[in-house]
Amino acid sequence: MRRRYKRLHAEDYVDNEASVLVRAGEKLAAENKILRKENEGLRSAIFEEKRKTKREKALNFNNGDEQEGQALFFSPAKVTSVLNNSINSILHPQLELN
Repeated sequence: MRRRYKRLHAEDYVDNEASVLVRAGEKLAAENKILRKENEGLRSAIFEEKRKTKREKALNFNNGDEQEGQALFFSPAKVTSVLNNSINSILHPQLELN
């Protein structure tokens, strides 16, 4: 933009007052670029935060009849059962109401 202005100024197509507009345009373009990068970073941060919260959902393994502080061991069958129940509750929430 500055080169084009210098060329047009040398050929007397524009005067010195247009240099203010050129500087303002360059300043706005730089500010726009900075804001776009900041916006992109914020969007990715929000996406990451949403992904983390989805990952952090706890499964309900214990029935409440175990003692506090007791070590808990789960068989692969129980883990599969809990995972299937959690998936079904997400996919079919109306089944829980019945």
